[in-house]
Amino acid sequence: SYRTSITCEGRQLWIRCEDGTRINVLRANFGRFSILICNDHGNLEWSVDCMAARSTKVMQESCSNKQNCTVPATTALFGDSCPGTLKYLEVQYQCLQGTLFNLLLY
Repeated sequence: SYRTSITCEGRQLWIRCEDGTRINVLRANFGRFSILICNDHGNLEWSVDCMAARSTKVMQESCSNKQNCTVPATTALFGDSCPGTLKYLEVQYQCLQGTLFNLLLY
């Protein structure tokens, strides 16, 4: 099973795993696929086909094999694949026992 965590552009995404387990990032996207998320004012003009290709790689480099991590949801880190659209960072991850991790990595 996996967990999903979302934060709006400009904020920090914080994910954590229980003691004895480590983060395994499955996929991530900094962009927008839904008009409903991080949209307090009901803006309908934004792109919903917006993804930053390096999102998963950035999240893996920042978080993989750690118990917790904090990543800023910013264009400075992920790039801006749709200027003028407020983006959000969405990550799917698992918390794995340390021994499982070594099997995945090698």
